[in-house]
Amino acid sequence: MPGILFSLRRLHKTSRALSLDVVIGVLAMAVFAAKMLKEEISANWLLILALATWSFYTADHLLDAFKTKGNTQIFRHRLHYKYSYLLGILSVVSAIIAAALSYFFFETKIIEYGLFIGLMVTVYFVLLSFNKGRKWKFLQKEFIIALVYVAAIWLAPLVWLSENPATYIIFIICIMFLLTWAEGIMASYFDYDNDLKDGHTSFAIVFGIGITLKLLKFFHFTMLVILLILMFYADIKMTRNAYSILFAMNLILFSITLFPAYFEKDEKYRIIGEMVFWIPMILIFV
Repeated sequence: MPGILFSLRRLHKTSRALSLDVVIGVLAMAVFAAKMLKEEISANWLLILALATWSFYTADHLLDAFKTKGNTQIFRHRLHYKYSYLLGILSVVSAIIAAALSYFFFETKIIEYGLFIGLMVTVYFVLLSFNKGRKWKFLQKEFIIALVYVAAIWLAPLVWLSENPATYIIFIICIMFLLTWAEGIMASYFDYDNDLKDGHTSFAIVFGIGITLKLLKFFHFTMLVILLILMFYADIKMTRNAYSILFAMNLILFSITLFPAYFEKDEKYRIIGEMVFWIPMILIFV
């Protein structure tokens, strides 16, 4: 029995290192977006989104892994360096399949916007490769990842909507972006020591670990207040449910920043932090 438990823990750890939990979160958020805009949930769209997301995160981890040549305490970077050839090929193949499926199943406008997002990603990786450990405040990895993450999720549903989104939809998209950015900043807080040793640049490295935690606490508290107000004044049930889901996500992330010592053990902050983005799937059932 202990051997089975160890194998399951190892499998779970490896799946997280390979960003499979992130992919699940993207799909959950995509379903949430489609539900909010009352659009049909397309299996082709979800597959393209999953492939593109995995390719992006794998490429990002490979880039980080090659900086340290596998000599790091961060498991996902060691794993990506050890299997860099295989993961590199799979990442490229995944991106090509996503692009091909987009060509066959998406409208021209979605493809054009998608190419713009792809250009953003390319510029990001180029700038990151020339960073050489410098603390560039304008090159915020967490900000760029959050921006691409949320833009990719909402792109197709907004195009399919074929009209300007309601104000509450804009609020929801902005809050999702801020929560995604905050989760990335939170991860940089907990990864501070390892990132410092490995020469990586992160929000916490640039602005300091103390300021980072204070900013996170202030942000999450402020967001709780804002979401409570939005929930109180929401006059549509689905909108109120959406704000409630975002409130729950923010509350969990806030709890992690309030008790960092507890959540640092066994990387609970990373496990829970990523699983927070599975919560929007609940909107299907309410």
